[in-house]
Amino acid sequence: DRFLSDPFPRFSRSYLGQLCQDQKVFVDGRPARKSAKVEEGQTVTVELGGTTEPSSNELLPDEWTLTAEPIPLSILYEDDSLVVINKQADLIVHPAPGSWNGTVINALMHHFHLSLPPLFESAESAVIDSAELLPLRFRPGVVHRLDKGSTGVLVVAKTKQAQAHLSQQFADRLVNKTYVAVSVGNPGTQSIDVPIARHPTQRHKMTAVRDPSLREPVSKSSSPVTIVGQSPRVEALLRVARPAESEVRTIATDGRLSVVEVDIRTGRTHQIRVHLQHIG
Repeated sequence: DRFLSDPFPRFSRSYLGQLCQDQKVFVDGRPARKSAKVEEGQTVTVELGGTTEPSSNELLPDEWTLTAEPIPLSILYEDDSLVVINKQADLIVHPAPGSWNGTVINALMHHFHLSLPPLFESAESAVIDSAELLPLRFRPGVVHRLDKGSTGVLVVAKTKQAQAHLSQQFADRLVNKTYVAVSVGNPGTQSIDVPIARHPTQRHKMTAVRDPSLREPVSKSSSPVTIVGQSPRVEALLRVARPAESEVRTIATDGRLSVVEVDIRTGRTHQIRVHLQHIG
């Protein structure tokens, strides 16, 4: 099922595993088990009919509901349409598998004194987030995200009109996003235009998809990201990778560590860490 998650990124691992159990996945003409390893040169055949994709609700823990939590927030600005906060580190933006509570959304529900804005009440559960496979109702008002460990300005819409308007601004790249980070070495000033995809075997990590002509893979087990070089799966990664662009500028360095500013034109998960690791 890990191998299949690359050519079929819109399907969950549960669904792909069920295809194997239903004997609808074949390697060189023979039914393949869920744990089967695929070698280079083998032919994989998949029959997609008849097996139902698990509902996103199956990802939720039993009897889970979105609740208000008294988590302190630093409010920078608020009006009838939006709220702007200074997100602290170690705070996730919205509920997701493994982190169902203790998020910015839970904190905002408490901030609104349990009287949720119309957006929270009417968000359509049928809209699915491609990254988290969660219904829209679990990320109401979210128009962009910051990683758990990142601090900085986060804008959350309070109405559907504001969410549509803000989302379009982010989609049109009208919003400038600048981050300050510490980097090993001195990256200097450079532009990075390298696609990013979810790692093929370590799904909690992201990877910079290198040119297939590069032969040497680079992997750091202690890092939150892994760079993948030449491999049988690189073509599949290239098909599902999303464009990612970063501008890096060193503003202080001692030669060993550097303080850098990074402007990102896209907002991929772990983009800054992936790109900085990619350039070494």
